[in-house]
Parts: sequence; C-alpha cells; structure tokens
Amino acid sequence: MIAMQEITEWDLNFQPNFIYLIDGDKVHAYINGNGEQIFFKKPLKFSKAYRKFKKLKVNPFDSNIDSTKIA
Repeated sequence: MIAMQEITEWDLNFQPNFIYLIDGDKVHAYINGNGEQIFFKKPLKFSKAYRKFKKLKVNPFDSNIDSTKIA
C-alpha cells in the first residue's frame, strides 16, 4: 500500500484534498482536513481519473488502528 496526497486544483470555492492509503484501485483509509485518520472496514473502489496525486515518501498513517475511527 502507498500513501498518496491529492494535489488536484479544483474549479470550486473550496474542495479539500486529502491523503489516501491506496492499494491498486482500492482505498483503505484517508486523512481528512482536520488530520483525522479514517480507516474503512472494507476497502472501497477508488478512481484516480481526472485527479492528480503525489506519492508520499513517508507513510503518515498510524500502524495502530483506533477502532473508533473505522468507517
């Protein structure tokens, strides 16, 4: 799995770009604009079409998953 930060420039007043934990075409978790890590019970299908990302050298996701943050 790799951590990728979205760097898409949107034509909207406000559209946050998150950091995602991606494996192929599945997303396992993301970090929202508040820095909160959200992990999914089951990975979700994820499309990178029409969006820009950069691979992060350091994975910012906690290895210890807090069960209260699982969606």
